[in-house]
Amino acid sequence: MPKDNVEVFLQAEAEAHQLVEQLVKLKRETESYAAAHTALEKAGGGLGELSGVLGGVTQRLGEVVQTLRSIGTPELLRAQEASTVQLEALSSRVVSLIDTARKLHDDLSARVQGQEVAAQAARDDLRAQLERHSSETQAVQAELARLRRQLFWGAGVLLIAIGIAAAVSMLARG
Repeated sequence: MPKDNVEVFLQAEAEAHQLVEQLVKLKRETESYAAAHTALEKAGGGLGELSGVLGGVTQRLGEVVQTLRSIGTPELLRAQEASTVQLEALSSRVVSLIDTARKLHDDLSARVQGQEVAAQAARDDLRAQLERHSSETQAVQAELARLRRQLFWGAGVLLIAIGIAAAVSMLARG
């Protein structure tokens, strides 16, 4: 009998172990179901919010349709036609302003070009005057150098003449 008790004990232990494993699996499934339940609750809340928003949008669309019906298609077409006329007038004004701006740009460009030509002519004239004055200055300097040489030559001749006169005067006295 003791052998039977050990076998019964081992079998009970094996069954207990299987029960524990099944309880662990059951616990995991329960947790999984709880997570799925939470996700479903959140999704349900989101669907509720979406439903509320869609209800508001639907109501506003209905109001827009009612407003459009009360205004009427002919009135809408008249408003569109008036807007088109205003847009055409504004477009014409913009084209006119662009043309005026182009004319002003062309005029300003011509004036600037004229000023540049006048400035270049003035620079050329000043350059010519500078070259002419430079040539005249060189001629004056050359003449001054020639006159200096003549002055020094004349002074030398004068000193020689004075020397000869002094020598003649000394010879005559003595």
